[in-house]
Amino acid sequence: MTLILSDLKRPGTSLHGVLVGFARQIQGDIENLADNTAVRIHDIRVSTKKIRSLLKLAGSEISENERAALVALLRQIKNTFSGSRDEDVMRLRLEQIFPDGRAEQIVGKLGLAPSEESPDISGGEAVGAAEELFSRLASLDLKGLTPPHLVENAVSLYRRARKIMRRCEKTPDDDLMHEWRKRVKDVCYHAMALSALPSVEDSSKPLDALAESLGEYHDLALLGARAATYKKIADRVSAAKRKVGRRCFQAAKEIFTSSAKKFTRELDRALRHP
Repeated sequence: MTLILSDLKRPGTSLHGVLVGFARQIQGDIENLADNTAVRIHDIRVSTKKIRSLLKLAGSEISENERAALVALLRQIKNTFSGSRDEDVMRLRLEQIFPDGRAEQIVGKLGLAPSEESPDISGGEAVGAAEELFSRLASLDLKGLTPPHLVENAVSLYRRARKIMRRCEKTPDDDLMHEWRKRVKDVCYHAMALSALPSVEDSSKPLDALAESLGEYHDLALLGARAATYKKIADRVSAAKRKVGRRCFQAAKEIFTSSAKKFTRELDRALRHP
């Protein structure tokens, strides 16, 4: 399923089609969970994040009450399939930090050994939530979303991501870095949605790479908290986290070069001359 808005002269209609498409894809993945479960669950979680970001492009075309209901459904679906993902990721990060074979021993020490219980792949309450999500998204009327409104909404998230970046540079707090990651994801998905514009298309890959690095930073933050009482392990994790953080800031300097005003002018110009 593509994020690309095919007709930027009618962004509301295009955005509606993309949202409904992702909702339909979530339903299909839940129905076919037994077929490559791990991949299906990953795709479901990613689809919920994409929908949540794309809803922000609609701005005031979606009422606050309706937006809250949609976000609650997306959270319910995503949480259904969260399972032991955090522990899976922490085990992976330990293998990267301790490639000398010590990771397996540390996994046991930190209580991260994988469960032998078979995972529930029924989908549970997510089935009903996915049906309601599809119904609600299908009934949205986004025809009032104009190109200028689209630009305004996209710039708003860009401005927010840039502002949080500056705060993180001053004080790289783990929670704030995680919030920055979410906003970078928003900007990334918006860039993908607007990638019919050549000037925007080139930015999506660097944004995606930055979001992945920030995701790695968050994984290491969780692992560091888990290993807090084991100084030697915690020190190695902390060193790895600092290294990833430096990589994030270096990449961000190349990505968030334009001010919000300049970014607005760039999008306006691109929309007028696609």
